[in-house]
Amino acid sequence: MEESQTSSKKRRRNSAEKLLAKQKDYTFSSEDLLTLDHWEQTLKNQRTRSTYIGAILLVCDYYRKPIHEITPEEWVLYVNSVMPDQIVKREISVSTSRIRYYAIIGFLDFYSMNHPSYAETSDQFLNPAHAPTPKVNKYPTAVQMASILQAMKKADIQVYVAALLAYECALAPSEIIELQTSSFIRNGEDGTCMLSVPGKAKRLIVIREDLMEEIEHFFSMGGYYGDDWLLHNKYGGQMRASVLQRACRKAQQEVINAGIILEPYSLISIRSAAIHRFLMSDGAKGTSTAQYAGISEAYALQMQSVGLASAVQLPGTKRGYTISDLLDSSKEESSKKHNRNKKGIQRMGQSEEQLESQWDKMLKIKTTGRDDSHADAFCYPYEPTPYCVLERLANSGLIQKKQTVLDYGTGKGRVCFFLSYQTRCHSVGIEYDERIFAGAEQNRENAVSGARTQFVFANAESYEVPSDVSFCYFFNPFSVEILKRVVARILESYYENPRPIQLMFYYPSDEYVSFLMEMTAERRFWCLMWGKLES
Repeated sequence: MEESQTSSKKRRRNSAEKLLAKQKDYTFSSEDLLTLDHWEQTLKNQRTRSTYIGAILLVCDYYRKPIHEITPEEWVLYVNSVMPDQIVKREISVSTSRIRYYAIIGFLDFYSMNHPSYAETSDQFLNPAHAPTPKVNKYPTAVQMASILQAMKKADIQVYVAALLAYECALAPSEIIELQTSSFIRNGEDGTCMLSVPGKAKRLIVIREDLMEEIEHFFSMGGYYGDDWLLHNKYGGQMRASVLQRACRKAQQEVINAGIILEPYSLISIRSAAIHRFLMSDGAKGTSTAQYAGISEAYALQMQSVGLASAVQLPGTKRGYTISDLLDSSKEESSKKHNRNKKGIQRMGQSEEQLESQWDKMLKIKTTGRDDSHADAFCYPYEPTPYCVLERLANSGLIQKKQTVLDYGTGKGRVCFFLSYQTRCHSVGIEYDERIFAGAEQNRENAVSGARTQFVFANAESYEVPSDVSFCYFFNPFSVEILKRVVARILESYYENPRPIQLMFYYPSDEYVSFLMEMTAERRFWCLMWGKLES
C-alpha cells in the first residue's frame, strides 16, 4: 500500500516537472511549486491533474509570469477576453475552453485560501463557452470565393484548378481526380468547349471559354501529354481525393489569416456553393442543375430551398450565361414545361420583356424602362431589378411576413411593390430624384400592395434607418462613397436596437466588392455577407 502511494506521488511529481520544464522565460517561486503540488493532490485522477495544471501554466505562458505575479485583474482578463477570442479564431474548441474555465476557477479558489485578495476573482468570470461566436458559413460567398481562388492560385496551382472546376462546373472531388487531359474537348467546328466527366454520373457538359483557357494554360505549365492525369501526386501518379482535400484546406491559410473566412472550406462545400449559384443566381431549373452537376433532381430542389446561399447574397456575377444555356437538353425540356410562380403568373417560354409587362400589369404599376437623365458620378441611373430575380428572392425564404424591407434607390418602387405583394412584408423605398420619386408615389396610389409600401424622398446617407428594418436591398444605387456612409447608418440603427439585419447586393460593382473586402479585414464581413449584424 505504501509502495503504491509512493508510486502515485512520483507520477504526480514527474507530470508537474515535465510541465514546469517547458517554462523558460520566467521562474516559479518555491511557494508556487508547493501550491501546485498541494492543489494537484486534491484532483481526482492523473488525467485531470495533467489537464488542469496545463491550463494554469498556459495562463503563465500568456503573461510570461509565474503564478505569484499574475494579478486578479489579469486572471479576469484572460478568462473573459483571451479565451473567447481563442474560440472565435478556432484556436481552441468550446469544450476545451470549458475545461480550462473550471480548472482556473478551481485553482483560484484553492489559491485564495492563502491569498485572500483572490477570493472573489472567479465571481467576475464569464463562461467563455456561453459567449456568442460567429457561425461559419456552410458555403463560401461570391466575395469569399474570389479571395480563396486568388490565394489558391499563388499557393498551389493544382488546387486552384480543382477549385475552379468545383465552383464553375459543380464537379465533386471524386470526379476531379479522375479527369485526364483527354477529358477536355474542343469542337473544331464552332469552338465549343466540352468536358467529359467520369464517375457514376458520367456526363458530357459544356464549359465556358475563359475556364477552358485557364485549363489549357495549366496544361502548358505541366508538360502534359496523351491521357495524362489532370492532377498529380508528388510521385507523378494519380492524386487521391484525401490528398487533394488536405491541400485545398492548406491553400486557404492566407485567406484565413486575413480574416476573410474563419476556417477552410472543403471542395465539397465549394461545389455546393456552385449548385446554389446555379439555382438561385443563374436561374437554372432543378432539372437542368441536376443534369449538369450529376445530382438527383430531388437533391437539387432540396438545396434550392436552403436559405442564405452565396448566390442570394451576391447574385450578380455578370457571367453572361446561365447553366441552362450550357445544357442544350435542358432548353428543350424547359420549353415543354411551364412554371407557376408563387402568386399569379404562368409562363411558357415567355421572354423577359413579356414577363416584365405581365408583372407590372398584375401589380397595377408602371416600372419598366431605364432613366439616366439625372444620373451623375455619385447617383446612378434608374434601372429596375428584373422580375425573375425578385421571384427567386421572394421564394428564397429570406424575407418573412411582417418584416420591414428597406430598398435603397427604389426608383419607381418595383422592389417594394413586388416583395410586399409576394411576402406580405412592409417595404420602405428611399429615392433622391424628385421626379422619379413622384412616379413611385403615383404607382402607390394604384398598386395592389400599396398599403404595405412607403416611400421617402431623401438622400440615402442622411436617412436614419428605422429600428424595425431587418432587410436592406441594393442594386448599385449610388457610388461606394455613399455606400460607406449608408452602412454606417445601418450600423447605428443596429447598435440602438440589436437585431438580425440582412443585406443583399444584386450585381455589386467592383468598387462595392472592394469595400466589402475592406469590411472583411475589419472583421465586419459577417454583417454584410451573411445577413447578421452582431456586436
